[in-house]
Amino acid sequence: MSHLVDLIKHEHDHLMHFFTDLDKRFYEADSGQIDATFLELARGELELGIEELLHHFDQEEAVLFAEVVSRFPVEKEYVAKLTRMHEFICDQTQDLQIILESNPVELQKKVSDVHDIVSTIRGALRTHAKHENAFFVRIFEDLEPTEVDWFLAELAKI
Repeated sequence: MSHLVDLIKHEHDHLMHFFTDLDKRFYEADSGQIDATFLELARGELELGIEELLHHFDQEEAVLFAEVVSRFPVEKEYVAKLTRMHEFICDQTQDLQIILESNPVELQKKVSDVHDIVSTIRGALRTHAKHENAFFVRIFEDLEPTEVDWFLAELAKI
């Protein structure tokens, strides 16, 4: 069990660090340092972060959530709640992408909006990770090593 839960926790931490670093980048730019180069880097970082976020969510939904619901149908409603949080976080990242489509001058005026959205994403990720980590610990605590290996192999396929 520990390898599987540790992997999930590590990915949650990685995603949190990513959005924390993105927020720091914009705090450093508050003093009017947003130019085309800054914007290109920020867009690239966000694109990479979204790819990692979507990959993580895809793994959880296609493997972990699906298997949990098949083994423990009583958990279907809670899994649906976790999936809705994934959707909320994705909606927030889309809002951030839209803002980052602004030109540097317009984006400078919207830096506080960027902070607000990133703060919302970070808060949602933090809360979601807390609930999801506890959920997976509870669900996977009695898995046999072969079951853990199966889950890890299935996650690696995505």
